[in-house]
Amino acid sequence: MEFTADGNLIGISGELRTVAKVSIEKDGEGFIVSVENLIDYTDKPNCQGKSLDFVKANAVQRMYVKSDGAVLRMYFGATADRPFLEYVRPTPGGI
Repeated sequence: MEFTADGNLIGISGELRTVAKVSIEKDGEGFIVSVENLIDYTDKPNCQGKSLDFVKANAVQRMYVKSDGAVLRMYFGATADRPFLEYVRPTPGGI
């Protein structure tokens, strides 16, 4: 997952690469990220073998994102009380 300076969110899962236009607003300790529209993609399956159509139909449109150093949490919804994914940036010498 990568946020770009021009307001896009790039996601890569398996062979599927998506680029979505997003809006970002500050909220407490984190940010609410809202997906506005999908602007580019590869028509390849994701890491689970799911099609782009499946991914689009089941994608989270609003999420709460919060960073704590090397850890980024992406909550499934616009608040921090929802289930989340945790991304950990590797550090030299391991995590």
